[in-house]
Amino acid sequence: MRTRIDFIADARMPDVRETIGSDVELVWTGFVVPAGQTPAPDLVDGLPPGTPTPKREKVKAFLYFVSATTQVRQFAEIRAGDCIAAFAPELDLKNRNSLRFLIKGEEWSSRPVSEELSRYWCMAANLTLYQVVLLRKGT
Repeated sequence: MRTRIDFIADARMPDVRETIGSDVELVWTGFVVPAGQTPAPDLVDGLPPGTPTPKREKVKAFLYFVSATTQVRQFAEIRAGDCIAAFAPELDLKNRNSLRFLIKGEEWSSRPVSEELSRYWCMAANLTLYQVVLLRKGT
């Protein structure tokens, strides 16, 4: 069967996300490394060298707020009141220390996502359309 999902993923999704996606502010701790110092992590705590500095970035995401009767409650990690956020697949979320998400002034933190939920939520025709993050309020 022919599909245009690759065209949609490459050409349409970024525009749609920017047009109707919701604002999410990413807040994390970055480290300013002094000149001449190598950015190797500390052997004890695993943190990079340098001065901890608060960082922020505004991005767009598709947000789905989980209700008590929703079909995605079939996944064990999801609770009523959670938020499933679908970000651009190229957005780097892994290298941000103590990452938190601000949505309409409320702070959310990420929860572990099973591979099954990730496939269910963000893939079509073996293409990754989003990177999914499960968020829980104030934890």
